[in-house]
Amino acid sequence: MYPRMQSDVVRLIEIFKNEPGAIQYGSFVFASGLKSNNKIDAEFVLKNEEGAKIIGKLVGSKILDLEKRNRKKYEIAGVANGGVKVAELAAGVLGREYVSMDPHDGGEIVGEIYEGMDCIICEDVTTLGSSIRKCYEKFILPRKAFAKHAITVVDRNEGAVEILAKFGIRHEYFITKQQLGVYENSF
Repeated sequence: MYPRMQSDVVRLIEIFKNEPGAIQYGSFVFASGLKSNNKIDAEFVLKNEEGAKIIGKLVGSKILDLEKRNRKKYEIAGVANGGVKVAELAAGVLGREYVSMDPHDGGEIVGEIYEGMDCIICEDVTTLGSSIRKCYEKFILPRKAFAKHAITVVDRNEGAVEILAKFGIRHEYFITKQQLGVYENSF
């Protein structure tokens, strides 16, 4: 990670820790079906002007880095609510369009995914990567498109990297729950 990106990540961690509602304690059930006594809710940071700007810049920079490394241009796709906002912010920084995917029952796709298209899937917070996997299976594979990369703002370190790798998706993230002071795993 570049030094400027590191300072942006440090600042983003501060924003998560200080933004009311971003880290919650109680009883929660995630999209993966796992239960937890804590929740990292990036929505509050995505509504914070500075937090949103940093997220857009970090994700946009990561997309450019992947494009340079792999010598190809990727389309940007976002998962459900938070991931769509992440995709929107990155697309805004890069001056591009993005695709919105909702993997839940009755969920739709807004935008076009076409045969041969190569996407980077954006998400706000991952536990097992279930929403990314569902979008991949529901919207990308049936259209004979590709998604070899996923970028998440916060990963809960509970298996998303390993699970998505089984689908050929390399999952990268900027922050872990431990960096936010959250240590208990889901159950």
